[in-house]
Amino acid sequence: MTSRVRVVVYDIAHKFPQIARNYLSKHNFPYVFHTEIQAFGCTYLFANGIIRYEHQYQTCLVRLNIHNLGTTDKTQETFEQWLRTRIADYAPEKYHILKWNCTDFANDVSLYLTGQPIPQYIYSQSKLLRGSFMGQLSRPIFSLIYSKGYRGDGHEGVLFPEHLRHP
Repeated sequence: MTSRVRVVVYDIAHKFPQIARNYLSKHNFPYVFHTEIQAFGCTYLFANGIIRYEHQYQTCLVRLNIHNLGTTDKTQETFEQWLRTRIADYAPEKYHILKWNCTDFANDVSLYLTGQPIPQYIYSQSKLLRGSFMGQLSRPIFSLIYSKGYRGDGHEGVLFPEHLRHP
């Protein structure tokens, strides 16, 4: 049985201090993306580690878009076993909004499940921001706010592997 795979794109810039939002917008970064993968009736993301939510969870993020990435013939069990092999790569302390973030996770998952990357405009944003003059100036702000993982919606999902509990 196949499962549809989608990437959901949110804007987290509205969570930043007003001065940072104004500066980002003036320098052609009106949004700062957060991404999640939907597959097997669940949502998977990288924030404070690898997290799985049921689709019904509520978020305070502003949803911008949903992209259908294709389908997968892999089972949820096979996929979650693969996720467990990636725990060290996606440990909470490795998260950084400009260097290693949810779009890296979404792209890896999409490649594993469908053989296709997420849309380039999503995947390249943090790299473009990091390389820009504005990104260099904003690095201390980003590091202060988001260097240890995105914590914006107050929800906890299922963490891999130790905390196999439902929200």
